[in-house]
Amino acid sequence: MDEISIEFKISKITVARRLKERNILFKAYVNEQRIEKAKEIMRNNPNKMIKDIAFETGFVNVDSFNRLFKKYELISPKQYQDNLKRKLKNKPQQNRYTAVCFLILILIF
Repeated sequence: MDEISIEFKISKITVARRLKERNILFKAYVNEQRIEKAKEIMRNNPNKMIKDIAFETGFVNVDSFNRLFKKYELISPKQYQDNLKRKLKNKPQQNRYTAVCFLILILIF
């Protein structure tokens, strides 16, 4: 809570009050932000090891990270990472297909 109050230049009491007004528990808010950060790390580096992501986002053990990630995302971090890799693998093929279609259109007209 200290970091939030410093970042937004408001008191810890104000942070707590605003979270309470929105029926958000501080711990739940922090956990949600940690999971979002983990997803961002995976998007930027899909080959990074899950344990490294867990520690980088402030978890003390991988089991806690896996459990919380699955609670918020309904799939494990590994499944999420595998889905990202699959999407990245298929993306260049789509771009190549689009380029070929564009070339055909240019040649036809």
